[in-house]
Amino acid sequence: AVNKPSGILTQGDKTGDQSLLELAKAYLKKKFSKKGKVFLGLVHRLDRPTSGVVCFARTSKAAARLSAGMRDRSTRKEYLVVVEGHLDRSSGKLTNDLWQPDLSKNVVKVLSGRSNDTEKQEAQQAVLDQKIATKKAILHFERLGIFGDQTILRVQLISGRKHQIRVQLASLGHPIVGDAKYGARRGSGPLPGRAIALHALRMRFRHP
Repeated sequence: AVNKPSGILTQGDKTGDQSLLELAKAYLKKKFSKKGKVFLGLVHRLDRPTSGVVCFARTSKAAARLSAGMRDRSTRKEYLVVVEGHLDRSSGKLTNDLWQPDLSKNVVKVLSGRSNDTEKQEAQQAVLDQKIATKKAILHFERLGIFGDQTILRVQLISGRKHQIRVQLASLGHPIVGDAKYGARRGSGPLPGRAIALHALRMRFRHP
């Protein structure tokens, strides 16, 4: 388990920037004086601007079992989040259908909440044309406090979709502090660089 800083990729991409996976492999290679390549299974990811716990698997068997826990939702993931505005609900469950209208753009949209009729029609037509598929996204949230014009939440993911927490909270009109991609005001918090106020706090799973 590694505490990922904001701004570091979980896994390498086309930017060529160093990733957490590469750093973790290098650490194990040095620590255990391993020769050749080091195996390290990546079973889940955090978005680049998100910080917090990332778990890797040291063996292929552990990777398979951890991945199974992600698929059957027996693994529990909790996050601390700071959003803009005063969220008036003390707790709740959000269930939305998510879709990505343009695969070349790294943005996800919600088909409920504040989606307009045009967006819904576009998504429904795209699904009919088999260009995309909507994905069900479910989370629970609990309000921990209100500070100034911001609200701090504890979020538990039930499903694990791309940008799920970010887009679902933004659909309520409460984007995550610093998350300009989903409507947050730029410079709305004391965050370094392009960090957002989303931290993976805890993971619970059966030991593989």
